[in-house]
Amino acid sequence: PKKDAGFAYTIAAINSVPGRHGVITPVGEVYLKLIASAQQSIDITTAYFGPTTELLDHLVAAASRGVHVRLLVNGPHTSHRIALEAGRHHY
Repeated sequence: PKKDAGFAYTIAAINSVPGRHGVITPVGEVYLKLIASAQQSIDITTAYFGPTTELLDHLVAAASRGVHVRLLVNGPHTSHRIALEAGRHHY
């Protein structure tokens, strides 16, 4: 990773497909590996956050081991109400 002003940047492009219930997509697999290996912080920004139970378990485990976890998701004003409700199903 390139170091600039104390920050390390890693960029990856991952091909993915729409998910099916109970099947982890390629992006989902990468998320789980990145979350499991995080040591300091996790920042996830997405307009449509519909986490699986497994993804939430990994985020909770990361927070439990002292990793700062921050989710930036869409607010109440969205063009896709169903996506908003699906993303907030767990909370």
